[in-house]
Amino acid sequence: MAKLSAQILRLDPGCEGPACAMRDVQLIVDPRIFRQHGVARVPALAMVPGDPTQPYCEREEDSPRANHIVYGDAALSGLIEEYRRIGGATEVRDVQAFLRGA
Repeated sequence: MAKLSAQILRLDPGCEGPACAMRDVQLIVDPRIFRQHGVARVPALAMVPGDPTQPYCEREEDSPRANHIVYGDAALSGLIEEYRRIGGATEVRDVQAFLRGA
C-alpha cells in the first residue's frame, strides 16, 4: 500500500526514490468505509463527514457514512462534479473551491 500511495502522490511519475516531489494531499484508504458502503470496485469516491485523519481502528464501526458513492475511472474533479450532481453539493463545496484555488 505504501508503494501504491507513493506512486499516486508523486508529481513526476518517472521519479524514483525518497527525493521525489510529492503532492501536498492526504491519501486515506479506509477498509471500514469499503465495508459500510459495500464498495466492491474502484475507483470509488465517498465523502464522509468528520475527521478523516482519525485512524480507522480508533473509530466506531457505526461511524458517519457518506450520502453518496461515485464510481468511475475519471479525474478527481469529474468524480467530485458527479457527486455534486447527484445531491452532494454541500459536501463538495469546499473541495471544489480548493481545486479552483479559491
